[in-house]
Amino acid sequence: MSEQDIPVLQVWVFPESGHHYSFAPFTPKILTAHPTLRILCEQDKVPWRALNQPWLRGRFGMNEGRHGMWICLESNLGDITRGYICDPHRPYHSEEAAAHDPLNPTPYAALNPARLPEQIDVIPIVVPMDGKDITVVKLEIIWQKPAAVPREVDIIVDFGNTRTVVLALEHNKANRGKLSTLCHNVRFVRRGGEFAKFNGTDDSCAIADSWFILQEPMFADFESPNAGFNPSTEITRSETRIPGSFLRPGRVEANYTGIKRIPQMFVELAPAVMGDSAREILANLDLREGGNYTLSSPKRFVWDDDSLTVSGHTHWCMYRNRFNSRPRPPGELPGLKGAVLQFMPLDRRS
Repeated sequence: MSEQDIPVLQVWVFPESGHHYSFAPFTPKILTAHPTLRILCEQDKVPWRALNQPWLRGRFGMNEGRHGMWICLESNLGDITRGYICDPHRPYHSEEAAAHDPLNPTPYAALNPARLPEQIDVIPIVVPMDGKDITVVKLEIIWQKPAAVPREVDIIVDFGNTRTVVLALEHNKANRGKLSTLCHNVRFVRRGGEFAKFNGTDDSCAIADSWFILQEPMFADFESPNAGFNPSTEITRSETRIPGSFLRPGRVEANYTGIKRIPQMFVELAPAVMGDSAREILANLDLREGGNYTLSSPKRFVWDDDSLTVSGHTHWCMYRNRFNSRPRPPGELPGLKGAVLQFMPLDRRS
């Protein structure tokens, strides 16, 4: 297969702007050469996988009738210390420390914007297919340079009985306080889809229905204790000089300590979905599976001391991702769980 048959996906990204979804459609020649690709895309059940770089993830799927690969790119930057601790600082045996890179490489695209490539960053996306590794997409990343210093904004959330709107209010005195130039709508874009610009007419993403539905987080497979969970490990080496004696010479003993962090990458923890995506989920949900998975309004608060109902079933459930490959009992939705629960109080505080 020639280079011309490999699709090229160009992505323009501002650093420190979170993660971004893009779709790369496959060429007919790739689908003909690898029929398995067509099947995997049409099934749309292949889970997200880590790609060539830790800040890239991808999965096969469909988009508007086209076969291809969804690619998610993380734009956050920093060193290995950026993230939250999941395993405290502790001593490591030399064999345990040897399993990690002592140089502590960053899991991000770069340490800071100055270290990003000046030219187009070309990354071939290689995946195993039909017993060999093939290049399915050639990703071209153009890292954008900010034209000015980012402005701070205040987020204003209006939870209405039936509609919810979120506004970003700029800290900008240059426009003499004109609300039309300072106020920008924060849109409820489709979950896991490409960013769609406001077309100037009716926008269903601008004002969302206030009810929400619970669905497994997009990257639930990468959360603990699932197989994709892979925190970064920072290794620190120190030396202790052991004095010698008349019969034994002195020596230097190496000591290792380590700390595990979950990088601030692909942060999409909340299981609550609102807007167009919530309507699509509810339309496809099999109501026979039961469970509580929706709330009619965010103005309603729920206090729940028990994780199970009177009948012994999980009280709060989530709609299952179609690409969730983990086995489950038939006719049963997965219970509410995930990394987001680490940030929720369990002592009856609201």
